Amino acid sequence: MKLFWRCSLLLLLCTCHLGEDKVSMNANSTVVYQGVSAKEARRLGQLLLDYGYFNTWDERTVYLHKKETQYSVTFLMNKEQFLTDRENIVAGFTVWYQWIREGAFDNASMLLLLADEQKQTLYKIDSTTVASLKNQQ
Repeated sequence: MKLFWRCSLLLLLCTCHLGEDKVSMNANSTVVYQGVSAKEARRLGQLLLDYGYFNTWDERTVYLHKKETQYSVTFLMNKEQFLTDRENIVAGFTVWYQWIREGAFDNASMLLLLADEQKQTLYKIDSTTVASLKNQQ
Protein backbone atom coordinates (compact mmCIF):
# COMPACT_ATOMS: atom_id res chain seq x y z
CA MET A 1 0.00 0.00 0.00
CA LYS A 2 2.88 2.34 0.78
CA LEU A 3 4.24 1.82 -2.72
CA PHE A 4 0.84 2.72 -4.19
CA TRP A 5 0.80 6.08 -2.38
CA ARG A 6 4.38 6.86 -3.40
CA CYS A 7 3.59 6.09 -7.03
CA SER A 8 0.41 8.15 -6.86
CA LEU A 9 2.28 11.11 -5.41
CA LEU A 10 5.01 10.83 -8.03
CA LEU A 11 2.42 10.70 -10.82
CA LEU A 12 0.63 13.71 -9.39
CA LEU A 13 3.85 15.72 -9.19
CA CYS A 14 4.83 14.81 -12.74
CA THR A 15 1.51 15.64 -14.37
CA CYS A 16 0.29 18.68 -12.46
CA HIS A 17 3.05 21.13 -13.18
CA LEU A 18 4.73 20.88 -16.55
CA GLY A 19 6.64 24.13 -16.20
CA GLU A 20 3.73 26.34 -17.17
CA ASP A 21 2.09 28.90 -14.93
CA LYS A 22 -0.94 31.04 -15.57
CA VAL A 23 -2.32 34.42 -14.73
CA SER A 24 -6.03 35.16 -14.91
CA MET A 25 -6.94 38.57 -16.25
CA ASN A 26 -10.64 38.14 -15.48
CA ALA A 27 -13.10 35.25 -15.06
CA ASN A 28 -12.76 34.21 -18.73
CA SER A 29 -9.29 35.37 -19.81
CA THR A 30 -6.00 33.63 -19.02
CA VAL A 31 -2.38 33.87 -20.07
CA VAL A 32 -0.51 30.57 -19.68
CA TYR A 33 3.22 31.23 -19.59
CA GLN A 34 6.60 29.52 -19.47
CA GLY A 35 10.09 30.97 -19.58
CA VAL A 36 8.88 34.48 -18.73
CA SER A 37 7.99 36.26 -15.53
CA ALA A 38 4.47 36.68 -14.19
CA LYS A 39 4.97 40.42 -14.75
CA GLU A 40 5.59 39.86 -18.49
CA ALA A 41 2.52 37.59 -18.71
CA ARG A 42 0.39 40.21 -16.95
CA ARG A 43 1.70 42.91 -19.29
CA LEU A 44 0.59 40.83 -22.29
CA GLY A 45 -2.75 40.09 -20.63
CA GLN A 46 -3.35 43.74 -19.86
CA LEU A 47 -2.62 44.71 -23.46
CA LEU A 48 -5.09 42.05 -24.65
CA LEU A 49 -7.69 43.45 -22.24
CA ASP A 50 -7.03 47.05 -23.28
CA TYR A 51 -7.32 46.22 -26.99
CA GLY A 52 -10.45 44.09 -26.53
CA TYR A 53 -9.19 40.57 -27.30
CA PHE A 54 -9.83 39.53 -23.71
CA ASN A 55 -13.34 40.33 -22.54
CA THR A 56 -15.86 39.10 -20.00
CA TRP A 57 -18.11 37.05 -22.31
CA ASP A 58 -15.68 34.86 -24.35
CA GLU A 59 -13.50 32.28 -22.64
CA ARG A 60 -10.01 32.76 -24.08
CA THR A 61 -6.55 31.49 -23.24
CA VAL A 62 -3.34 32.78 -24.81
CA TYR A 63 -0.02 30.96 -24.43
CA LEU A 64 3.20 32.91 -23.87
CA HIS A 65 6.62 31.28 -24.03
CA LYS A 66 10.12 32.59 -24.40
CA LYS A 67 13.02 30.65 -25.85
CA GLU A 68 16.35 32.43 -25.59
CA THR A 69 15.49 35.98 -26.73
CA GLN A 70 12.32 35.31 -28.74
CA TYR A 71 8.83 35.61 -27.33
CA SER A 72 6.18 33.27 -28.70
CA VAL A 73 2.49 34.08 -28.35
CA THR A 74 -0.06 31.43 -29.36
CA PHE A 75 -3.73 32.14 -30.05
CA LEU A 76 -6.10 29.17 -30.30
CA MET A 77 -8.88 29.16 -32.86
CA ASN A 78 -11.30 26.95 -34.70
CA LYS A 79 -9.45 25.28 -37.58
CA GLU A 80 -12.45 25.29 -39.94
CA GLN A 81 -13.01 28.99 -39.35
CA PHE A 82 -9.33 29.67 -40.03
CA LEU A 83 -9.38 27.70 -43.29
CA THR A 84 -12.57 29.46 -44.41
CA ASP A 85 -11.30 33.01 -43.79
CA ARG A 86 -7.52 32.61 -43.71
CA GLU A 87 -6.63 35.83 -45.54
CA ASN A 88 -8.64 38.10 -43.24
CA ILE A 89 -7.60 36.27 -40.09
CA VAL A 90 -3.90 36.50 -40.99
CA ALA A 91 -4.26 40.20 -41.84
CA GLY A 92 -5.99 40.87 -38.51
CA PHE A 93 -3.47 38.95 -36.44
CA THR A 94 -0.62 40.68 -38.26
CA VAL A 95 -1.92 43.90 -36.70
CA TRP A 96 -2.10 42.11 -33.31
CA TYR A 97 1.51 40.99 -33.84
CA GLN A 98 2.60 44.62 -34.20
CA TRP A 99 0.54 45.82 -31.20
CA ILE A 100 1.84 43.04 -28.95
CA ARG A 101 5.46 43.35 -30.06
CA GLU A 102 5.48 47.10 -29.47
CA GLY A 103 3.18 47.31 -26.45
CA ALA A 104 4.13 44.25 -24.43
CA PHE A 105 7.67 43.36 -25.46
CA ASP A 106 9.39 46.65 -26.37
CA ASN A 107 9.95 45.52 -30.00
CA ALA A 108 11.83 42.36 -28.97
CA SER A 109 11.96 39.38 -31.31
CA MET A 110 8.54 37.73 -31.40
CA LEU A 111 6.62 34.95 -33.09
CA LEU A 112 2.81 34.90 -33.14
CA LEU A 113 1.28 31.48 -33.71
CA LEU A 114 -2.27 30.74 -34.76
CA ALA A 115 -3.15 27.23 -33.66
CA ASP A 116 -6.14 24.90 -33.53
CA GLU A 117 -7.73 23.68 -30.32
CA GLN A 118 -5.11 20.89 -30.05
CA LYS A 119 -2.32 23.52 -30.30
CA GLN A 120 -1.31 22.40 -33.80
CA THR A 121 0.15 25.39 -35.63
CA LEU A 122 -1.99 26.72 -38.46
CA TYR A 123 0.06 29.83 -39.28
CA LYS A 124 3.16 31.70 -38.07
CA ILE A 125 3.55 35.46 -38.08
CA ASP A 126 6.94 37.08 -37.54
CA SER A 127 8.74 40.20 -38.75
CA THR A 128 9.29 38.63 -42.19
CA THR A 129 5.55 38.01 -42.57
CA VAL A 130 4.76 41.60 -41.59
CA ALA A 131 7.30 42.98 -44.08
CA SER A 132 6.00 40.82 -46.94
CA LEU A 133 2.39 41.84 -46.25
CA LYS A 134 3.38 45.53 -46.24
CA ASN A 135 5.13 45.06 -49.60
CA GLN A 136 1.96 43.53 -51.10
CA GLN A 137 -0.11 46.61 -50.26
